Amino acid sequence: MVRTYACQGGTGISMSESKSKTMAASVAVEPVDLAHLDRQTLGDRQLRSEVLTLFLNETALAGTTIEAADVHQRRQSAHRLVGSARAIGAFPLAEAAVGVERSPLSAPALARLSSRIDEVRTFILALS
Repeated sequence: MVRTYACQGGTGISMSESKSKTMAASVAVEPVDLAHLDRQTLGDRQLRSEVLTLFLNETALAGTTIEAADVHQRRQSAHRLVGSARAIGAFPLAEAAVGVERSPLSAPALARLSSRIDEVRTFILALS
């Protein structure tokens, strides 16, 4: 399977999942692909700001909800987060949420998701 990671500025990097983590780690990927978000919001800065504010609220709720949820609710919350993260261009967060959706009892997957949520929230807040 080949995954394409979008980077700020609209360029994409394709990489086989079988590639080493070292190679993947050497590729700098912003927590939110702003070029993707701008396409989604048609370049409207006010709309972009509103979407990011909504996403901040969602991530705050998701972070606490997912950890406290039972397996079924955890999968549902992670699934919702996958969709909304992809919609705004938070692709690393979406991948972490997929990990929790697939393995809802995995402590490393939950830790990775929590870390990605923190990264995205810090990135968005820094844009203000």
